[in-house]
Amino acid sequence: MSCVWTFGDSFTEPYNPNYSWSNEYIKWKNRQPKVYADFIGETLDMEVKNLGVGGTDNYTIFESFCKNVIDIGDNDILIFGWSGINRFRIPTKDDNWRTILMDSVDENKVKFKDTNYSFETIKEIVINRNHKLYINEINWWMIMIEHVMKPIKCLFWSPFKPIDEFNVLYFDGIETVKSETGGYINDIHFSENGQKNIADLLIQQIKGKII
Repeated sequence: MSCVWTFGDSFTEPYNPNYSWSNEYIKWKNRQPKVYADFIGETLDMEVKNLGVGGTDNYTIFESFCKNVIDIGDNDILIFGWSGINRFRIPTKDDNWRTILMDSVDENKVKFKDTNYSFETIKEIVINRNHKLYINEINWWMIMIEHVMKPIKCLFWSPFKPIDEFNVLYFDGIETVKSETGGYINDIHFSENGQKNIADLLIQQIKGKII
């Protein structure tokens, strides 16, 4: 059976009860809400392998693709939901990767004792993360992915508004959890309705590529 593979961050990952906002939303819906990968799989009658991980960075998303590439079939579909380019990762002292989110780099919130990086070093890296070379880096990844995966269909989008020459799909006006719940859950992740909207827009792109 053909498969839809999705790679990304918390905008791709299924609603996870381990996150407070997501757990609240699951309780508010009184069931497990669907995400765009589920809707695409149902509509196209395809298996779904959702490898999204909340709070991740683009290097880890790309690594997830590399780790699974040998299992991808010729009739599969690949969907990459790239995260913000200002996220990056550093090695920890116990040889694991740690993703750094720009809004978490606050001396009063985050310490880096589990790494060999000082707070000042992390701040300097963050300042440079919006350079256009980091955008070009992912653009080249996408060119390579499409080239080596032919004839497999590949789609690239991002929930973060693209900066300048970031060659990804971006969908504006998508309903959020905050909007659907009338502010009861104050979170900007997509609601289930928003996820369905994303799925419909991606399916249009998929069918366009099939034609």
